[in-house]
Amino acid sequence: MQIIVRNVADVPNKYVRLLKWKLHNLSEKFNSLVYIEAFINSEGNKPVEYRLKLRLGIPGHDIITSKKVFDLERGIHQIEKNAHLQLSSSKDQ
Repeated sequence: MQIIVRNVADVPNKYVRLLKWKLHNLSEKFNSLVYIEAFINSEGNKPVEYRLKLRLGIPGHDIITSKKVFDLERGIHQIEKNAHLQLSSSKDQ
C-alpha cells in the first residue's frame, strides 16, 4: 500500500503528518486499497482557501473525493470521513 501526499500549498508539516496518519488508518481498515494519492492546493491570499483531493486506488475504478475548506485541520477530518463512507459503500456493491 502506497500513500503519496503532494503538498503544492506548502502547508506546515503537522498537517501533512495528520493527513498521512488518517490515510494510514483508512488503509488498515480497508484491505482493498492499492494506493492513495492526496493533493493539497491553496487558492487566494486572505483568507486562504485550501482544496483537498484524494484519489483512492481500488480494484476497478478509482474513487476521487475533494473538499474546499478554510480550516485545514477540519478539512482533513471531513475528507477522511467522506472517503470512509465512499469506501464502505463501494465495498457493499
